[in-house]
Amino acid sequence: MSGGVDSSVVAAMLAEEGYDVVGVTLQLYDHGAALAKKGACCAGLDIHDARRVAETMGFPHYVLDYENVFKDAVIDEFADSYLGGRNACALHPLQ
Repeated sequence: MSGGVDSSVVAAMLAEEGYDVVGVTLQLYDHGAALAKKGACCAGLDIHDARRVAETMGFPHYVLDYENVFKDAVIDEFADSYLGGRNACALHPLQ
C-alpha cells in the first residue's frame, strides 16, 4: 500500500468483501526527511496514511525498510547509467 487513494480504496474494498487483507508498504526513502516532503511516495505521511486505512478497516499493516536496497539498485544504478551516457529507457527490462 502506497498510502495513496488507489491502493487504500482497493484494500478497503477487499476487506469489506471479507478477504483476508494484509497491508504492506515499502519504505523507499528516509522516513524522517520524507515527513517534510509532500507527495514523496512510500515514506513519511504516505506510510502514516496507509497505516491509518489498515487500522480503520481492521487489517494488519507492515512497513518493510527497503531504503538501502532501493538506493543501491535503482537510484544509484540510474544515476550512474545516466552520467555514463546510457539511455534511461534502456534500463527498463520491458523496453
